[in-house]
Amino acid sequence: MLNRIGATLCIIVSSVNCAHGNIKSSSEHAVQQQSVRFNHAQFLGSHNSYKKAVHPTVLTLITSHNPKLSRQINYSHIDLDAQLDVGLRHLEIDVLVDDTGGKYAYPLAEKIAGSRLLDKAERQQLLKPGFKVLHIPDLDISSHCQLFSECLHQLTAWSNRNPEHLPISILLNVKESHIKFVKGTIPEEFGPAQYQALDRVIFNAISEQS
Repeated sequence: MLNRIGATLCIIVSSVNCAHGNIKSSSEHAVQQQSVRFNHAQFLGSHNSYKKAVHPTVLTLITSHNPKLSRQINYSHIDLDAQLDVGLRHLEIDVLVDDTGGKYAYPLAEKIAGSRLLDKAERQQLLKPGFKVLHIPDLDISSHCQLFSECLHQLTAWSNRNPEHLPISILLNVKESHIKFVKGTIPEEFGPAQYQALDRVIFNAISEQS
């Protein structure tokens, strides 16, 4: 089963003139002025771009089972808008199938932490049908956007506010695995129907552009 999609979602190719200099790096401006080919340019990016920090109690549990994994996931990112504002132009997003909604709305992490880790709005998003965005089911569950469609909405909204930016490439990582030392939610596998649904979400997001 394919577990990774390399996708360049061209969320508006920019013009050559710079009207929003406060959000552009000098390298981005140089690329525009020189008409450099996209595959000849290098861009800064982030891994698991949506990710917030793991709750300390949950991280302690993970450390007791897998110290290496604990070290690997002990980080967080600023929100997507902020990453784009400082010049990142490559993002990576994990997507999980949830056709009926609610599959990831009540993670074990909350029982482990002994507190609510999701606010009301976040849980409502997770209760909706649609592709979810999180790192590790039940454990590393905090995201700047719970629905993939919401992540794309944030990106297209930023693009509409900054119409002359360079293309943003997005790597989609299809998640089908789970951590076996907790008896939690097992992700669904992607099939043809799920990939077609993913295409529709992307198409709908791109159609939001000005």
